[in-house]
Amino acid sequence: MPIANPLVRTAAVDRLGRLWIALNVPYTYVYDAQGNKVRTVQFDATGPIVTRSLFFADRDRVLVTPGCYEFASK
Repeated sequence: MPIANPLVRTAAVDRLGRLWIALNVPYTYVYDAQGNKVRTVQFDATGPIVTRSLFFADRDRVLVTPGCYEFASK
């Protein structure tokens, strides 16, 4: 039986209604409320981060794990 690896690691919606989808590669895609891709983000701390979870601290800050790094979300 073939097994497919999951492509999406995590997804979250920020306070502005944008959908953030983190993949198994070190990229996170951001979509607006109409479904249009508005950004592609690569989080980089000590190297590219493969995001496990996203948390939006306030309107313009996102916390990313592993490492609990804080980035501007704008």
